[in-house]
Amino acid sequence: MKAFEEFNEQAGIHLYIEGKMTAKSFDPMNIIPLEDRMLHKSFIKVRMNNEDFLIKQPVIAHVDHGILNINKLHLIVENEPFETNDSLTIDAIGEIKGRYKKQEKIWHVLID
Repeated sequence: MKAFEEFNEQAGIHLYIEGKMTAKSFDPMNIIPLEDRMLHKSFIKVRMNNEDFLIKQPVIAHVDHGILNINKLHLIVENEPFETNDSLTIDAIGEIKGRYKKQEKIWHVLID
């Protein structure tokens, strides 16, 4: 629980990506499980919208029916995402297509 609290208290912009995703690779020695959440301390590679994204930073994955099926990712980024009509571009991660909304320092992205 302490690791999750420390993650949530980090400075930066909280980004939530919601929708159907699949974990493609991760470091099993650097995962902290808590109920339906997995704190990946080093990296995770996920497939969303038929594209693979490598996230080389701590991220919380909300899982459903096993650790490979992800329905939400929570990460904290330093810089504001770049907005277009149908996507967000996130530094060091890439362009994620979907609908999004911003509330202060919290972004929500809903992928198809």
